[in-house]
Amino acid sequence: GGQESPLSIVISTQAPTDADLLSLLIDDALTGADPLNKVELYTTPTDMDPFSDRAIRLANPHFDVFMNQAEVRRMAREAKRLPSREATYRNLILNQRVDARNPFVARAIWMENGEPPA
Repeated sequence: GGQESPLSIVISTQAPTDADLLSLLIDDALTGADPLNKVELYTTPTDMDPFSDRAIRLANPHFDVFMNQAEVRRMAREAKRLPSREATYRNLILNQRVDARNPFVARAIWMENGEPPA
């Protein structure tokens, strides 16, 4: 038989897509449909400056405690300078649900050019 009081703990960065199992588990827990499922999700909103310390802290509440701040800031500068690094940075540091593969056009460049020409 099963355990009387089973406990599963999942600690991870976000999965790349909404269809991934981890994303489904997170989304289901966020609905509150099952009171036995709990979620504590630390992530940065996609409309926030992704390279700011504030953005990093939202996804990493321990940033001021035991993270290597210099290394994380270096990763932020690199992702800002090299669009091919941005998706991985957003996924691993900002815990955003993004495809970490390098697309032809990075999200930042796409967003900068999202308006029709004047």
